[in-house]
Amino acid sequence: MSWDSGFWWPYGGFPFFFASSVSLDATGEYAASVGRIRIAGKATNKTLDTTGSSSIRFNVAAAPVFDNAGSVYTVGFRGIDKTTGFPVRPDAAWATAGYARAVITTAAPTTPTLTTTSATGHVIVPTAGTITLSHGDEVCFVQEMTTKAGTDAVSPVGCAMTGTSFNYPGYVSNISGAPVGQALPPLAIEITFSDGTIGTLEGALPGQNSNLTWTDATNPDEQGLIFQVPWACTIDAIAFPMRLVDATSDLQFDLTSAPTTGPVSMISGPIALTAENMSLAANESFVFYTLASDVSLAANTDYCVSVKATGAGNIRWAQLNLGSAAARAFVGPAGTTIGGTTRNTGSGNYGAANTTLLNPCAVRISDISGFGGGMRLAGHGGLVA
Repeated sequence: MSWDSGFWWPYGGFPFFFASSVSLDATGEYAASVGRIRIAGKATNKTLDTTGSSSIRFNVAAAPVFDNAGSVYTVGFRGIDKTTGFPVRPDAAWATAGYARAVITTAAPTTPTLTTTSATGHVIVPTAGTITLSHGDEVCFVQEMTTKAGTDAVSPVGCAMTGTSFNYPGYVSNISGAPVGQALPPLAIEITFSDGTIGTLEGALPGQNSNLTWTDATNPDEQGLIFQVPWACTIDAIAFPMRLVDATSDLQFDLTSAPTTGPVSMISGPIALTAENMSLAANESFVFYTLASDVSLAANTDYCVSVKATGAGNIRWAQLNLGSAAARAFVGPAGTTIGGTTRNTGSGNYGAANTTLLNPCAVRISDISGFGGGMRLAGHGGLVA
């Protein structure tokens, strides 16, 4: 099933990552997300507790302060209040909730500690409670400044993903007193259950963005994304986000086969885009480039979309830092075939795929082969067998 104009791969929408946060700096302030749990392999009856491989990975934003011995920060699951009314909210205090959680103090810090930020996440082992979940169960994930002392303040991070706001999964906080729904992405989490199975909140990505700025003088000066498709197909467009600094923010992009062993351009590239081709500086924007003709891709074969700076001015985009390589399964339909890569001076092989640092590139699939003779994503009328 597809659409008249094709669909983006490996991301099912605009290939752009961002993250946002609120500051918890008073006793009892929390940020919470309510939605459905997504478990690798759509597994059932997975337990998060204080045993085995159980852990919770989450992110905090810049300049957290958590060094007072009197402060307590709690991260984990709570029930959902379904009687009070809009907006959604956690239902019970941690002391009475039986769900798995980690109670964090300066005597039992995370790795790294809450006094640091980490784009790849803080990993904590639950210290109390247990919760057993199946794929698709509704959950409420909460981060709370349970007790604030001194000047301590921690900012939980919404997931890094395409979009501007969500109604479900819903994000809510009480930083202004009563619970208030927030126009923010759901909290970024990665759960590892006691048997090692991983999960996240549907609609979220278990990672955090970091902005990368580079120029032609930077080494490396080319950034890319390696990916595979599971069937023979054709693509007809390439997209990536880009932020320019001025008229010298020139770039070129390419689509290559065999990126790590002997790159060959699939689009008679690279294709140059000077700053004069584009309209916005100092602003996050998109490049959507329709190719002159469709390009054929083979199944289970490495390809790479890459962007190289060619001018003295900065170009920038947001990379996605994942907590684990396995979490790529939650990022897009290409699953664990994707990985970030780099090259310098526009020649030679690309580096081996970085399985936890992803660059925001995509191609648009226009025709899929292998389904009873193929499916054409027609310009007028949808699928044509």
